[in-house]
Amino acid sequence: MDDNNLRLLQPGIVLPCMPSPVANYSPASNHTDALTFSGKLPRSVRIMVPGQIDKDLSINEGVAVARMCETAFPATVKVALGGDLGRIERSLTLNGFANATDDLEANPQVIDCALDLNAAAFEEAGQHCRKAAGLPSFSLGAAVEASASFAVCG
Repeated sequence: MDDNNLRLLQPGIVLPCMPSPVANYSPASNHTDALTFSGKLPRSVRIMVPGQIDKDLSINEGVAVARMCETAFPATVKVALGGDLGRIERSLTLNGFANATDDLEANPQVIDCALDLNAAAFEEAGQHCRKAAGLPSFSLGAAVEASASFAVCG
């Protein structure tokens, strides 16, 4: 097992089974040295976590929901790269969007806590550019959505 897989196991993280796309798109696109992901929604055993942060969910609940989105990235990498997380050379971008009330200013807090998993899994290669924003409405009423891109080798 490569080092990236081992680091994910140490904090006791369970990678989810990835659901099939709900429309005409691919969960991940691998081209040359880049792997780009479609938006990931918070799902637990295929059940969507809906709600608006600071209205239906607390900030701490929003962090937990965002972390669910983040576990989808290594799970999708494993599928896209034939189970080999060791092919990740670097995280390029991680973008998180909170379904938030108009006056919530803690959007980065919700998103950044979830992105710590990326650093734990990929260490220095897990450093990335990020976007963290709040929006008033999401597909399927999801509380959070996240997307990412990675540089890969081989």
